[in-house]
Amino acid sequence: MNMDNNRNNIDEKSNINHQTENSLSGWAPNAWMGRLHDDNRLLSHITIPGTHESCAHRNISGMVKCQDLSISDQLQLGIRYLDIRCHAETNNRGFIIDGYEGRWIFNMYHGIINEYIIFDKVINDCENFLKANPLETILMSIKQEQSKEPDELFNAIFKRYKDKYSPLFHDDCQIPKLGDVRGKIVIISRNKGLPGIAWTSMDIEDHYDNPGKKEKYHLVVNHLEKALKDSGDTLYLTNTSAYSGPDFTLDYAFYMNKSLKNWLIHTYQPAYSGHDKPTLGIVAMDFVGRWNNGDVVSLLYEGCNSNKMSGRSSSN
Repeated sequence: MNMDNNRNNIDEKSNINHQTENSLSGWAPNAWMGRLHDDNRLLSHITIPGTHESCAHRNISGMVKCQDLSISDQLQLGIRYLDIRCHAETNNRGFIIDGYEGRWIFNMYHGIINEYIIFDKVINDCENFLKANPLETILMSIKQEQSKEPDELFNAIFKRYKDKYSPLFHDDCQIPKLGDVRGKIVIISRNKGLPGIAWTSMDIEDHYDNPGKKEKYHLVVNHLEKALKDSGDTLYLTNTSAYSGPDFTLDYAFYMNKSLKNWLIHTYQPAYSGHDKPTLGIVAMDFVGRWNNGDVVSLLYEGCNSNKMSGRSSSN
Protein backbone atom coordinates (compact mmCIF):
# COMPACT_ATOMS: atom_id res chain seq x y z
CA MET A 1 0.00 0.00 0.00
CA ASN A 2 1.31 3.44 -0.93
CA MET A 3 1.35 5.73 2.09
CA ASP A 4 2.91 8.79 0.43
CA ASN A 5 -0.38 10.72 0.44
CA ASN A 6 -0.53 10.50 4.22
CA ARG A 7 2.94 11.83 4.94
CA ASN A 8 1.94 15.45 5.28
CA ASN A 9 -0.74 14.74 7.87
CA ILE A 10 1.68 15.68 10.63
CA ASP A 11 0.94 18.82 12.61
CA GLU A 12 3.32 19.38 15.50
CA LYS A 13 0.48 20.81 17.60
CA SER A 14 -2.24 18.41 16.48
CA ASN A 15 -4.25 16.37 18.96
CA ILE A 16 -3.66 12.64 19.04
CA ASN A 17 -6.50 10.29 18.17
CA HIS A 18 -6.70 8.58 21.57
CA GLN A 19 -9.51 6.28 20.47
CA THR A 20 -7.21 4.73 17.87
CA GLU A 21 -4.30 4.63 20.29
CA ASN A 22 -6.27 3.00 23.07
CA SER A 23 -7.42 0.22 20.73
CA LEU A 24 -4.19 -1.58 21.68
CA SER A 25 -4.91 -4.39 24.11
CA GLY A 26 -2.13 -3.51 26.53
CA TRP A 27 0.92 -5.76 26.23
CA ALA A 28 3.06 -5.42 29.36
CA PRO A 29 6.04 -3.19 28.49
CA ASN A 30 8.46 -5.25 30.57
CA ALA A 31 7.41 -8.53 28.94
CA TRP A 32 6.08 -7.77 25.48
CA MET A 33 8.40 -10.17 23.66
CA GLY A 34 6.71 -12.97 25.57
CA ARG A 35 3.63 -12.19 23.47
CA LEU A 36 5.58 -13.12 20.32
CA HIS A 37 4.92 -16.85 20.27
CA ASP A 38 6.93 -17.80 17.18
CA ASP A 39 10.40 -18.73 18.43
CA ASN A 40 11.54 -19.24 14.82
CA ARG A 41 11.02 -15.57 14.00
CA LEU A 42 14.27 -13.74 13.18
CA LEU A 43 14.99 -10.60 15.17
CA SER A 44 14.98 -8.74 11.85
CA HIS A 45 11.28 -9.64 11.57
CA ILE A 46 10.33 -7.77 14.74
CA THR A 47 9.62 -4.08 15.36
CA ILE A 48 11.99 -3.18 18.19
CA PRO A 49 11.84 0.14 20.09
CA GLY A 50 15.26 1.48 21.00
CA THR A 51 17.18 4.44 22.34
CA HIS A 52 19.93 6.48 20.71
CA GLU A 53 22.89 7.24 23.01
CA SER A 54 21.24 5.17 25.71
CA CYS A 55 23.56 6.36 28.50
CA ALA A 56 23.72 10.07 27.57
CA HIS A 57 22.14 11.49 30.73
CA ARG A 58 24.33 14.52 31.47
CA ASN A 59 23.03 17.91 30.37
CA ILE A 60 25.72 20.29 29.11
CA SER A 61 24.66 23.39 27.12
CA GLY A 62 21.43 21.63 26.14
CA MET A 63 23.28 19.64 23.54
CA VAL A 64 24.63 16.32 24.71
CA LYS A 65 21.86 14.89 26.86
CA CYS A 66 19.76 12.36 24.94
CA GLN A 67 17.89 10.38 27.61
CA ASP A 68 16.11 11.04 30.90
CA LEU A 69 15.68 7.41 31.92
CA SER A 70 18.21 4.95 33.29
CA ILE A 71 18.91 1.74 31.41
CA SER A 72 16.68 -0.16 33.86
CA ASP A 73 13.80 2.26 33.34
CA GLN A 74 14.23 2.17 29.56
CA LEU A 75 13.92 -1.61 29.59
CA GLN A 76 10.87 -1.47 31.84
CA LEU A 77 9.29 0.98 29.37
CA GLY A 78 9.65 -1.55 26.54
CA ILE A 79 12.98 -0.54 25.00
CA ARG A 80 14.90 -3.53 23.61
CA TYR A 81 17.73 -1.88 21.64
CA LEU A 82 20.50 -0.03 23.46
CA ASP A 83 23.12 2.19 21.83
CA ILE A 84 26.20 1.80 24.04
CA ARG A 85 29.30 3.99 23.54
CA CYS A 86 32.36 2.62 25.34
CA HIS A 87 35.47 4.58 26.29
CA ALA A 88 38.43 2.28 26.96
CA GLU A 89 40.42 3.52 29.94
CA THR A 90 42.60 2.33 32.79
CA ASN A 91 41.12 1.69 36.22
CA ASN A 92 42.63 -0.18 39.15
CA ARG A 93 39.53 -2.42 39.28
CA GLY A 94 39.75 -3.30 35.61
CA PHE A 95 41.01 -6.26 33.60
CA ILE A 96 44.63 -7.13 32.96
CA ILE A 97 45.14 -7.33 29.19
CA ASP A 98 48.21 -9.15 27.91
CA GLY A 99 50.62 -6.79 26.17
CA TYR A 100 49.15 -3.60 27.69
CA GLU A 101 50.04 -1.79 30.89
CA GLY A 102 47.50 -1.20 33.62
CA ARG A 103 44.01 -2.55 34.15
CA TRP A 104 41.28 -1.72 31.67
CA ILE A 105 37.54 -1.04 31.74
CA PHE A 106 34.82 0.46 29.57
CA ASN A 107 33.25 3.70 30.74
CA MET A 108 30.24 5.27 29.01
CA TYR A 109 30.87 8.43 26.98
CA HIS A 110 28.88 10.70 24.66
CA GLY A 111 31.51 12.32 22.48
CA ILE A 112 33.96 13.93 24.89
CA ILE A 113 31.47 13.80 27.78
CA ASN A 114 32.08 11.26 30.52
CA GLU A 115 28.74 9.84 31.66
CA TYR A 116 30.31 8.23 34.76
CA ILE A 117 28.57 4.93 34.10
CA ILE A 118 30.80 1.87 33.88
CA PHE A 119 29.98 -1.00 31.54
CA ASP A 120 29.49 -3.37 34.49
CA LYS A 121 26.55 -1.19 35.58
CA VAL A 122 24.97 -1.40 32.12
CA ILE A 123 25.43 -5.18 31.99
CA ASN A 124 24.11 -5.68 35.52
CA ASP A 125 20.99 -3.66 34.74
CA CYS A 126 20.39 -5.76 31.62
CA GLU A 127 21.13 -9.02 33.41
CA ASN A 128 18.74 -8.23 36.26
CA PHE A 129 16.01 -7.29 33.80
CA LEU A 130 16.45 -10.49 31.80
CA LYS A 131 16.43 -12.64 34.94
CA ALA A 132 13.09 -11.09 35.89
CA ASN A 133 11.79 -11.31 32.30
CA PRO A 134 13.41 -14.41 30.75
CA LEU A 135 11.37 -14.34 27.51
CA GLU A 136 12.83 -10.95 26.53
CA THR A 137 16.01 -10.21 24.60
CA ILE A 138 18.11 -7.06 24.37
CA LEU A 139 20.00 -5.89 21.29
CA MET A 140 23.08 -3.86 22.20
CA SER A 141 25.29 -1.99 19.75
CA ILE A 142 28.87 -1.53 20.94
CA LYS A 143 31.03 1.33 19.67
CA GLN A 144 34.36 2.74 20.82
CA GLU A 145 33.68 6.37 21.79
CA GLN A 146 36.32 9.08 22.08
CA SER A 147 39.12 6.74 23.14
CA LYS A 148 41.43 5.81 20.30
CA GLU A 149 42.86 2.56 21.56
CA PRO A 150 43.83 -0.14 19.06
CA ASP A 151 41.01 -2.45 17.99
CA GLU A 152 43.02 -5.33 19.42
CA LEU A 153 42.90 -3.78 22.90
CA PHE A 154 39.26 -2.66 22.70
CA ASN A 155 38.13 -6.09 21.54
CA ALA A 156 40.24 -7.82 24.20
CA ILE A 157 38.54 -5.74 26.91
CA PHE A 158 35.14 -6.68 25.55
CA LYS A 159 36.14 -10.36 25.56
CA ARG A 160 36.95 -10.11 29.25
CA TYR A 161 33.48 -8.71 29.93
CA LYS A 162 31.97 -11.45 27.78
CA ASP A 163 33.85 -14.13 29.72
CA LYS A 164 32.90 -12.55 33.05
CA TYR A 165 29.19 -12.56 32.22
CA SER A 166 29.04 -15.77 30.17
CA PRO A 167 26.62 -17.01 28.88
CA LEU A 168 24.69 -13.71 28.87
CA PHE A 169 26.03 -12.46 25.53
CA HIS A 170 25.09 -13.77 22.10
CA ASP A 171 27.72 -12.51 19.65
CA ASP A 172 27.25 -14.57 16.50
CA CYS A 173 27.41 -12.62 13.24
CA GLN A 174 24.15 -14.11 11.94
CA ILE A 175 20.78 -12.62 12.84
CA PRO A 176 19.37 -15.05 15.42
CA LYS A 177 15.92 -16.48 15.91
CA LEU A 178 14.04 -15.06 18.86
CA GLY A 179 13.80 -18.44 20.58
CA ASP A 180 17.58 -18.82 20.54
CA VAL A 181 18.26 -15.54 22.33
CA ARG A 182 15.50 -15.13 24.89
CA GLY A 183 17.17 -14.08 28.12
CA LYS A 184 20.30 -12.90 26.30
CA ILE A 185 22.02 -9.73 25.06
CA VAL A 186 22.57 -9.79 21.30
CA ILE A 187 25.66 -7.83 20.28
CA ILE A 188 25.71 -5.50 17.28
CA SER A 189 29.33 -4.72 16.48
CA ARG A 190 30.46 -1.22 15.48
CA ASN A 191 34.14 -1.95 16.06
CA LYS A 192 36.39 -3.77 13.60
CA GLY A 193 37.01 -7.32 14.78
CA LEU A 194 34.40 -7.21 17.53
CA PRO A 195 32.08 -10.24 17.40
CA GLY A 196 28.37 -9.84 16.77
CA ILE A 197 26.03 -8.67 14.02
CA ALA A 198 28.09 -6.33 11.85
CA TRP A 199 26.91 -2.72 11.75
CA THR A 200 27.88 -2.67 8.09
CA SER A 201 25.44 -5.51 7.32
CA MET A 202 22.46 -3.44 8.46
CA ASP A 203 20.31 -0.89 6.62
CA ILE A 204 20.56 2.31 8.69
CA GLU A 205 19.03 5.79 8.64
CA ASP A 206 21.24 8.17 10.62
CA HIS A 207 21.13 11.70 9.17
CA TYR A 208 21.85 13.48 12.44
CA ASP A 209 23.83 16.63 11.55
CA ASN A 210 21.47 19.54 10.87
CA PRO A 211 19.02 17.86 8.48
CA GLY A 212 16.12 20.16 9.43
CA LYS A 213 13.09 18.84 11.29
CA LYS A 214 10.81 18.33 8.31
CA GLU A 215 13.59 16.79 6.22
CA LYS A 216 14.55 14.46 9.07
CA TYR A 217 10.93 13.40 9.41
CA HIS A 218 10.71 12.53 5.71
CA LEU A 219 14.02 10.63 5.90
CA VAL A 220 12.67 8.63 8.83
CA VAL A 221 9.34 7.86 7.15
CA ASN A 222 11.08 6.89 3.90
CA HIS A 223 13.28 4.46 5.80
CA LEU A 224 10.38 2.98 7.78
CA GLU A 225 8.47 2.44 4.54
CA LYS A 226 11.52 0.78 3.02
CA ALA A 227 11.72 -1.55 6.03
CA LEU A 228 8.07 -2.55 5.98
CA LYS A 229 8.19 -3.31 2.24
CA ASP A 230 11.31 -5.51 2.55
CA SER A 231 10.37 -9.19 2.78
CA GLY A 232 14.00 -10.24 3.26
CA ASP A 233 16.11 -10.73 6.37
CA THR A 234 18.00 -7.41 6.53
CA LEU A 235 18.09 -5.81 9.98
CA TYR A 236 16.88 -2.21 9.74
CA LEU A 237 17.74 0.59 12.16
CA THR A 238 15.99 3.95 11.94
CA ASN A 239 17.50 6.65 14.16
CA THR A 240 14.98 9.44 14.71
CA SER A 241 17.60 11.56 16.49
CA ALA A 242 19.31 14.69 15.17
CA TYR A 243 20.73 18.02 16.33
CA SER A 244 21.88 21.38 14.97
CA GLY A 245 22.57 24.94 16.10
CA PRO A 246 19.71 26.10 18.32
CA ASP A 247 17.75 22.94 17.51
CA PHE A 248 19.54 20.80 20.04
CA THR A 249 18.65 17.18 20.73
CA LEU A 250 15.65 18.00 22.92
CA ASP A 251 13.95 20.15 20.26
CA TYR A 252 14.45 17.52 17.59
CA ALA A 253 13.24 14.79 19.92
CA PHE A 254 10.01 16.65 20.74
CA TYR A 255 9.22 17.12 17.06
CA MET A 256 10.27 13.66 15.91
CA ASN A 257 8.66 11.66 18.72
CA LYS A 258 5.34 13.44 18.29
CA SER A 259 5.53 13.16 14.50
CA LEU A 260 6.37 9.45 14.69
CA LYS A 261 3.45 8.89 17.05
CA ASN A 262 1.09 10.59 14.60
CA TRP A 263 2.47 8.58 11.67
CA LEU A 264 1.96 5.32 13.53
CA ILE A 265 -1.61 6.20 14.51
CA HIS A 266 -2.85 7.94 11.37
CA THR A 267 -0.87 6.17 8.65
CA TYR A 268 0.54 2.79 9.70
CA GLN A 269 -2.37 1.54 11.83
CA PRO A 270 -5.15 2.32 9.31
CA ALA A 271 -3.12 0.67 6.55
CA TYR A 272 -2.30 -2.47 8.55
CA SER A 273 -5.11 -2.95 11.05
CA GLY A 274 -5.22 -6.77 10.81
CA HIS A 275 -2.91 -9.43 12.17
CA ASP A 276 -0.57 -9.38 9.17
CA LYS A 277 1.55 -6.39 10.21
CA PRO A 278 4.78 -5.58 8.34
CA THR A 279 7.58 -4.84 10.76
CA LEU A 280 9.85 -1.80 10.93
CA GLY A 281 13.06 -3.15 12.45
CA ILE A 282 14.76 -1.13 15.19
CA VAL A 283 13.48 2.40 15.81
CA ALA A 284 15.86 4.34 18.08
CA MET A 285 14.73 7.56 19.76
CA ASP A 286 15.93 10.30 22.08
CA PHE A 287 14.17 11.17 25.36
CA VAL A 288 11.85 8.18 25.55
CA GLY A 289 9.33 8.56 28.34
CA ARG A 290 9.17 12.35 28.12
CA TRP A 291 5.94 14.04 26.88
CA ASN A 292 4.12 10.74 27.46
CA ASN A 293 6.05 9.32 24.52
CA GLY A 294 6.09 5.96 26.20
CA ASP A 295 2.99 5.79 24.02
CA VAL A 296 5.33 5.74 21.00
CA VAL A 297 7.20 2.79 22.47
CA SER A 298 4.01 0.77 22.99
CA LEU A 299 2.70 1.73 19.55
CA LEU A 300 5.89 0.23 18.12
CA TYR A 301 6.12 -3.02 20.07
CA GLU A 302 2.41 -3.79 20.15
CA GLY A 303 1.00 -1.88 17.21
CA CYS A 304 3.66 -3.00 14.71
CA ASN A 305 4.10 -6.66 15.69
CA SER A 306 1.81 -9.66 15.39
CA ASN A 307 1.88 -12.36 18.03
CA LYS A 308 1.22 -15.10 15.51
CA MET A 309 2.83 -13.92 12.26
CA SER A 310 5.99 -15.67 11.14
CA GLY A 311 8.38 -13.52 9.18
CA ARG A 312 8.16 -10.02 7.75
CA SER A 313 5.22 -9.31 5.49
CA SER A 314 5.69 -7.71 2.14
CA SER A 315 3.57 -4.69 1.27
CA ASN A 316 0.59 -5.00 -1.06
